[in-house]
Amino acid sequence: MLAIIEAGLGFAFLALIIGYLPVIYQAFSRREASISLLDARAGSPPSAGELLRRHGPEHTRTGSTSRDWERWAADLLESHLSYPVLCYYRSQHKNQSWLTALTAVLDASVLVYGWYGWSLEAPGAAYIRYGPPRSG
Repeated sequence: MLAIIEAGLGFAFLALIIGYLPVIYQAFSRREASISLLDARAGSPPSAGELLRRHGPEHTRTGSTSRDWERWAADLLESHLSYPVLCYYRSQHKNQSWLTALTAVLDASVLVYGWYGWSLEAPGAAYIRYGPPRSG
């Protein structure tokens, strides 16, 4: 009887792993696609200065880039909270990392946000509010 229960638990564990791996791979693949797109826009490894140099302030004034990366950051937050092991998955390419991409885009948002006088309507203002809550 014990052997039957152990075999059943083994098959249940195997089914759980088989169902779990494709979901993790899908989240990893979404993250890496955005990082690869940033490679052409901000260099490799990405930097805020290079992103702003290649696109200039006129490109960031529309806010379309900051909205795209705001969605990416929200998706990144959701996937990494749901699947914490995803934080340890390295990028497949040299000089690419989800952490450096997030840092470069946040730095560029802060620079553009400061350039427009710290107004709430500035491109990237909502993106910056993802940070830790401020006291006071």
